[in-house]
Amino acid sequence: MQKSGDIATFKTYVDKGIQLKKEGKLASAIEKFSKALQLNPKCLSALNQLMGIYESKKEFDRAITYLQQVIQLQPDNGLAYARLARAMMTQKNIQGAITNYQKAITLQPDQPAWVYDGLGDTLNQNGQIDEALAHYKKVIEIKPDIPQFYIRLAKLYYKQGQFNSVIDSYQKAIKLKPDLPLQIYKSLAEALELQGRTDEAVKWLKSAPRVQEGETYLQIWNALNQTDLQILEEESSSYPTEIDRQAVEQYFTQTSKYKLLNLTSLSEEDKRFIESVGLSLT
Repeated sequence: MQKSGDIATFKTYVDKGIQLKKEGKLASAIEKFSKALQLNPKCLSALNQLMGIYESKKEFDRAITYLQQVIQLQPDNGLAYARLARAMMTQKNIQGAITNYQKAITLQPDQPAWVYDGLGDTLNQNGQIDEALAHYKKVIEIKPDIPQFYIRLAKLYYKQGQFNSVIDSYQKAIKLKPDLPLQIYKSLAEALELQGRTDEAVKWLKSAPRVQEGETYLQIWNALNQTDLQILEEESSSYPTEIDRQAVEQYFTQTSKYKLLNLTSLSEEDKRFIESVGLSLT
């Protein structure tokens, strides 16, 4: 049995860890949460906090360790199974990911869109196209205003030769975001061509936005900073493969609002800034 003093102490560690995490001091936060677990190995708050930190640091082996402990303590926690599945996908454990995504949805069918999207992606990679389609449709029911979801649906329909559905999905994506990359318009036009609808194909191609060179650089930068790599894959095919470095530097020199740091001569203010955004000097 834990003494009241121990309980107060581990709660103090957790509270301090949460504060340090908010301040971006992740190493110190990890230390506090770890000390809380030494006093109470079943402290769910500390386990969840550590799991979240290691997810954000993309240290998925460690995140999985804490997720498994959370699930042992809360076997009905559907979201924990979904997060475990997502972490498993980073390790190419497709079967494990499918099992845990399905477990998450069985326990809690009202999961957020990313859970159904993750299961759809995993099933797609496993060659289970019909099942993947069903889950992508569920994603769209939850989030009907995200064009990338319609694009993914279109690509699966294309694999099945359902060109009317391909056309419908691409058109819905473009309606939501008319400035989608040219490749999306080309894919729509190709599906229309396969249906013998050449005039419509030409019309859609002519309606594609013409992006200025500088805007292309910005689109590439934004795509490279996507957390969802599939979105990057969907957009990248329309980007140029050869780019003038000086032109890129000139564009971002004129438009960038990023903070520039010289790592060989950091001021105290620079060091505080780096710490505040959760980065490590090491």
